[in-house]
Amino acid sequence: MRIWLQPERLAGFGLTPADVENALRAQNLEVPAGRVESTQREFTVLSETDLQTPEQFGDIILSNSNGSLVRLRDVARVELGSEEERFRSRYNGVNAVPLAVVKQAVANPLDISAGLKKMLPQIQSTCRRA
Repeated sequence: MRIWLQPERLAGFGLTPADVENALRAQNLEVPAGRVESTQREFTVLSETDLQTPEQFGDIILSNSNGSLVRLRDVARVELGSEEERFRSRYNGVNAVPLAVVKQAVANPLDISAGLKKMLPQIQSTCRRA
């Protein structure tokens, strides 16, 4: 998840990046909530609040300012993004997706090559062209 803070908006609400970090830590977690027992079974109850979508992250409450809730989406742009923003792959001047194949010790390199050649059209068909 990528969260792009807007410093002017943060300052306008009297918030800091540390406030955002604290809210993320407090509201995006999974904790044991107890257990339910019967004579034949026992269930562990988890309180799952781990967030999955940009919308869910945007709903995180940062503060209560004069009776109005300030949410993450009010001070930041939230979007799905790559884990590493500084890496870019290009092939023939066009953005590309790198694909690594690691051979297992007992694998035959010729079989791997033939299998990749067979799968390549299927892989290419799933790629969007810009």
